[in-house]
Amino acid sequence: MKTVTSVIAFLQILGLANAHYNFAKVIYNNVTYGHWQYVRKWYTTPQYVNDGNDLSPIQAPFGTGPNIPRNQLFDNDMRCNVNAAYANETLKVKPGTKLGFEVFSNPPTIYHPGPLMAYMAKVPAGKTAQNWDGDGKVWFKIYEDFPTNWTIYINEGDAPDGTRYNVSYPIWPNQDQHELYFRIPPATPNGEYLFRIEHLALHTSCDTCTGAQFFISCAQIRVYGGPVKPFGRPGPLVEFPGAYNFSDPILTARIYAPEIGKEKQPWAVRTPGPPVWSGGWA
Repeated sequence: MKTVTSVIAFLQILGLANAHYNFAKVIYNNVTYGHWQYVRKWYTTPQYVNDGNDLSPIQAPFGTGPNIPRNQLFDNDMRCNVNAAYANETLKVKPGTKLGFEVFSNPPTIYHPGPLMAYMAKVPAGKTAQNWDGDGKVWFKIYEDFPTNWTIYINEGDAPDGTRYNVSYPIWPNQDQHELYFRIPPATPNGEYLFRIEHLALHTSCDTCTGAQFFISCAQIRVYGGPVKPFGRPGPLVEFPGAYNFSDPILTARIYAPEIGKEKQPWAVRTPGPPVWSGGWA
């Protein structure tokens, strides 16, 4: 596997410079709103308190050592990111319409390979989107994507018997995108919600690597104008932290895999967490 290792190392190093990103702006009805206007502002260190341009991912490493980041998979940070502060405003949206997020980076696109997901959580009675922390088994998934193409490296893999094989590099539809859109399920009950966007970068995921990277932001929204009765019953419901765990092969499998069988790799057939709620009627 010497040659495969060199390919992996090259692709990982290539992705280190200006490759991180955040989702600080929402887009609705063709309007791009202000930085952190409806999105909870987060930061990992005090240096980002004022400019709000922290692009650091949350990481879930398996190994230990001086160059391995802290494991945050079971932190409350997994909800809306590190030190996420309540936004001052809540955006009104209608069921069946699309809510978008703008990618902030340089260049301003999704750079790393991996699935894009979106979750929603209904704010309980007595709370608002501006003062609720998203605690509990309340999150349901409304979107996920999968690889739609592969780049093939010819004869870059070394098998134990000395033969060589092709190595595949998966490409997700979110890659190189500047704006990301999600449809609010038509049967979503009226009320206030946290809307959680998550990009899971898998270029560093394996059982000996620095760990998968999670790029997360939460917007505050109010769903209105939807069905009063009948209405949908979102689910299955999960909690953050807790929805993901180390037993999930998606977080340990190398995405630079042999070409043969690439469509059956764990990350090619599902995403971490629950299945997507169809948004159907109850």
